[in-house]
Amino acid sequence: MFMKFLTRNEIKIDWVIVFLLTCVAFGLRWPGINNSLYADESTSFLMFGKSSWQSLVFNYQDTNQHTLFSILSNFFLKIFGESELVFRLPAFLAGILSVSLIYFFTYQCTHYRLSAFLSSFILTISGPQIMWSQLGRGYALTILLAMLFMLSVFKLIENSKSRKWGLSLIISGFSMVLTLPSNVYFVFGCSLFFIFKVIKENRKKSETQLYNLILPLIPLIILFGLVITYFLLIYRDLQFGLVSYLRYTLAYGGPEAIELSWNRLGLILKKLIIPWDAWFYLVAIFGWWFLKRTVGICFLVIFIVPLLDSWFMGTLGPPRSFIFWLPFVIVMAGCGFAGLIHRIGEFFQLQTRYALNILFSLFLAISPFYHLKDYYFQKTQKNEIKQNSLMWEGKEAFSYIENKTLDYGLVVFPFHDRVLRRYIEESVSKRMMNIFREGKLDKIIFMGNRDVPPQKISDVGIKNTSLLPQKKFQKINEIGNLFIYGFDHQISRMYPHENDLDHENKILWLKNDDIGIYRGDNHKFVGEHSIVVRKNTPETVKIYSDQIKTIKLGHDGGYILLLFAKSSGLQSNAGFAFDRQVSKPIMLNFMFGNYHEMKDGNSWYRISPDYRFLAKTEKYYSWQIIFFMVPLDKEAYLFKEMILSKDKESYFDGFQIYALSTKID
Repeated sequence: MFMKFLTRNEIKIDWVIVFLLTCVAFGLRWPGINNSLYADESTSFLMFGKSSWQSLVFNYQDTNQHTLFSILSNFFLKIFGESELVFRLPAFLAGILSVSLIYFFTYQCTHYRLSAFLSSFILTISGPQIMWSQLGRGYALTILLAMLFMLSVFKLIENSKSRKWGLSLIISGFSMVLTLPSNVYFVFGCSLFFIFKVIKENRKKSETQLYNLILPLIPLIILFGLVITYFLLIYRDLQFGLVSYLRYTLAYGGPEAIELSWNRLGLILKKLIIPWDAWFYLVAIFGWWFLKRTVGICFLVIFIVPLLDSWFMGTLGPPRSFIFWLPFVIVMAGCGFAGLIHRIGEFFQLQTRYALNILFSLFLAISPFYHLKDYYFQKTQKNEIKQNSLMWEGKEAFSYIENKTLDYGLVVFPFHDRVLRRYIEESVSKRMMNIFREGKLDKIIFMGNRDVPPQKISDVGIKNTSLLPQKKFQKINEIGNLFIYGFDHQISRMYPHENDLDHENKILWLKNDDIGIYRGDNHKFVGEHSIVVRKNTPETVKIYSDQIKTIKLGHDGGYILLLFAKSSGLQSNAGFAFDRQVSKPIMLNFMFGNYHEMKDGNSWYRISPDYRFLAKTEKYYSWQIIFFMVPLDKEAYLFKEMILSKDKESYFDGFQIYALSTKID
């Protein structure tokens, strides 16, 4: 339907132009499209890669959720199979289609083919647009949908009775909000302009009837009915999401990272036009004067309203949340360059004008050439130093764990490998639960990328503790770049007679006036009871068991391993107190063994990599399984169990102690 903007003769020419630019866009967005997932896109794959469309639409877990992208991506993954390319396919296709759409959108705004070509060419080589087309996020979709929504507005202004453009407005507007809730700022700004135009057109008529006023606004009424309903459904989640975003931003960027200021606005505008500089905006402002009056006013509105909305909300999002501005800045710049070429071309013959067009195009391509050269190099470098496994490696790792590891074996893998987490975390967590319930640990294996030293596989995403000695690892298998290591230690339960699931209630604790330990009946993880720790002081309190225990490992030393469950999300913890200084503990599979306490048993759930910043929204009481080891030498050690209480009330359950050594005395 976009071809109806042009005459038949023009259609042939424009199809050729659009086809060539689309081919260039495809070529620039293809290199590295199948690289391993990186940063936030790997979090999206981890947290939403298995979610149903119902779960995505009716829940909003955190600001990393780009609902429409995940719905489309999950659909493609089911149809075409799981791979990095297929996961990114919605963004990749949106990036290419945007190059085609902006041509016809610009022609609709200017009726000038040169400005349409330049706008499409600039978007083709735009740094941000290429980047977001290659990442599994919703920003490339936002760019495409923003143009389609505004185009629908313009077509409805021309013909308010057009059903296809009314439907286009509803679908594109709601899709933008589904992609990113903050896109409602853009939708709201465009809608205000549309309402203003409808009212203005009705005032020109001699008789203004309510029917004539409401009829053109029906698509808009339906759209905002859907948007309001959607926001009401996820309103509580949005509140928690805002709190989580503020925590994260304040931790890494400080208060200035969320304030509406000239510096922040400058940063947003700077990132939109990478790799060009500030002069690009001078051309864009110049081009704004060449737009139709209606188009120019609309552009002004969609730049001002989102800023006013952000000021009203008291929070300015990151620069990428304003990516919907990108195509319109480019349209203005395309018009500006076309205007300059037209003015200069008046002094030259026709052939010289064509040469002038080519020179301007080459001038625009200089900065992108050097930028893309660095961009692709850095992309290759990042892929060589992989943070995440490839999807096929994750699937093979899952098959290995299911078929070649013991039910009571502990598989340790890096916290930061989110793709590997997506495939094996639940299976590993179930084995952690088996170990916990049966009091039986047969074997420990480590799994991680070949570039990750085995002693660092126990990375838990925070400043860790001690490192494991590399000499104790033996490579036993490999899956692509994923190495599997055996851990050369003999494992034994230190006190087999303590295999009672309610053993923690039999531990005698030294009395302390500031803290009390009681049998827990309200919440439990295994057995019939747990223990609940309550303190009556705001200070951190340590409480020790009344029994002194002894451990002596073989001539090479080894580890003492403590296994227990505690209230999830609290700071209180358990550990050992030794008779002398020991190395810091080593956490194993930290944050993997998370379970909701349900009436019919414990239900595993996955926690976000950004768990430290997320507002607590859980509906159920939750438990976290803790495994940690303390390195010990060959000497004998005296120790006691210890609880470090930082919360007013916290629950613990299922204390178990294991010795890991080559020889036990």
